[in-house]
Amino acid sequence: MKFLLTALTIFISIYSCLTATDNSNYVQEFEKLIKDKSYREKCALLKDSIEIMVQNNPKILAAATLYYRLILSEQNNPNTGWALQKLGRAYWQIGDFDSAFVYYSNAANFFINKQVPLEIFDNYIYMGLLFVATKDYYKAEYYFQEAEKYLDAIQPWRIQKHRIAVNNWNLAHINTKLHRFDKATTYLNKAIKVLSEIDSLPGHYLNTAHCLTNYYMGNLQTCLNKYDSAIYYYRTAIYLSRLKSSKYILTNALAQIGVPFNALHQFDSTILYCTESLSLAELNSNYEYKPLALEQLAEAYYATKQYKNAYECYKRFKITNDSINNYDRLIAGFINQKAEKEKTEIESRKNEVELRQTYTYIVASIIVLFLLVIAYVIFNRYTITKKLNAQLAESNATKNKLFAIISHDLKGPLSAFSELSNILSHNRNSITEEKRTKIMENMHTSSLNILGLLDNLLSWSRSQMKGYKLYPELINLQELVEEVSDSIADLAIAKQVNILNVIDENTEITADRNALETVIRNLISNAIKFSYQGGNIEIRSQCLNGQTVISVSDSGIGLDETIRNSLFKHSSNRSTMGTNLEKGTGLGLVICKDIIELHGGRIWAEPNDETGTTFKFTIE
Repeated sequence: MKFLLTALTIFISIYSCLTATDNSNYVQEFEKLIKDKSYREKCALLKDSIEIMVQNNPKILAAATLYYRLILSEQNNPNTGWALQKLGRAYWQIGDFDSAFVYYSNAANFFINKQVPLEIFDNYIYMGLLFVATKDYYKAEYYFQEAEKYLDAIQPWRIQKHRIAVNNWNLAHINTKLHRFDKATTYLNKAIKVLSEIDSLPGHYLNTAHCLTNYYMGNLQTCLNKYDSAIYYYRTAIYLSRLKSSKYILTNALAQIGVPFNALHQFDSTILYCTESLSLAELNSNYEYKPLALEQLAEAYYATKQYKNAYECYKRFKITNDSINNYDRLIAGFINQKAEKEKTEIESRKNEVELRQTYTYIVASIIVLFLLVIAYVIFNRYTITKKLNAQLAESNATKNKLFAIISHDLKGPLSAFSELSNILSHNRNSITEEKRTKIMENMHTSSLNILGLLDNLLSWSRSQMKGYKLYPELINLQELVEEVSDSIADLAIAKQVNILNVIDENTEITADRNALETVIRNLISNAIKFSYQGGNIEIRSQCLNGQTVISVSDSGIGLDETIRNSLFKHSSNRSTMGTNLEKGTGLGLVICKDIIELHGGRIWAEPNDETGTTFKFTIE
């Protein structure tokens, strides 16, 4: 519905503009000009007229409107974007910024669909300058940044470099207006650097670019109160403008240079430059900077005691300044009055049509609202179903994991233990003492594996239960680690691995004791599993940002990055063999992750500098 209303608004705006201009003398003038011409000749005549006209804004609007109507009469005309741009410019010049923005937006969409990077860039620059004119510098900055995205695709090289300079000096200008002087300096330096790369190439764009870059640099230096630098850049802009006959930039620079000259009390220079600016403004009907020139002249004449001249300049300044400020409002008011009159006449003949349209909008709104409600209900059901399916899948995966461990990993050690006990029971007289000792060692190892696995299964099942509660208490960390190390000392002795508890004896943390024991036991057991005979395991702790970081380091085989990234995932069923071909379930680290996250911490693995791996976790 929002899209439909926007489209309707645009259509009404276009229709109102066309109706208003059809009755103007300019439209009749152009219609006579193109009468009895071919389609191509009509387009060429109107296009040339738009190109050569500068000051007669209503006349430009009439020509641009007729040209756009001609372009629309031919489907997929490649000049559609150019026509939309010129209509935007025409509305801008008469002060109708809303209509100008609509046409520039449509032109941008056209060029984007046609994938013409140069035209897309230029159109976004126009849109940015439109907001500069309305002093909405943040929106201007947005469109200049959008234009920047298309720079890399612009060809040839010279045009690309020129557009880079264009974008940088425009960004510098608005950053100067927003008092972001460091950014403005950076952008202008970039523009100067780019221009230096193409300095040897001829062309209009090159010289105009130099004029504007130096002009904006002068503005920036004035804002920074660096008046000598400002004069240097303004003079450079003036010199280049004279070479290129760029009268608009020349007029503005001649007026602006009066500010730093007056600040430095060089009043004769102000009078010289600003007088020339006024003459050019009158000659070329460029009134934008006329108030500034008059203001600076009034100040310079007053400072040099030429009071009569100062009074005349100040009087002209007040009149001109008021005229400039009211210019756009007067034109806009005139057009609005004309549009309102015609709108009243149209409305008097279309009351019945509007009533039917209103009824249609109401019905359409109800239908759209009804469809939105249905869509919301369907989407809500889909979201809930998807969430439930995900929970069910996770529950099934947990169940399958549990059954797999019980049926495979638990059954294996139990079967081995049963077989060993059977051998001892039925062959105790025929077995040598050495073999009996070996069998008993294997039985002891199997029993330790079974107990560790059962403990992990119980811990994991508790962590998976909804509402599982922790019972935190104050724990001496060194004592806890020592107790855990003693409980699995047999595993370390069997591999001749040294467990070094280097935690400070005064280190205390608050955690669930049983849960933390499970984590530390799993990590130390894991370190023993992957350590070589005679290796060392170190358990350390440190306080960092209000948390206790506990680490278990080994000097074993280490882990590659792929395995480290999947260590703590529920979906990973892989278990890596230890250095003595020890088997595991891949469950211990998953349990550690669940327990640590229940405590509000996190767990991760890091490679050591030389060999082995360090597992770390945090407890608040």
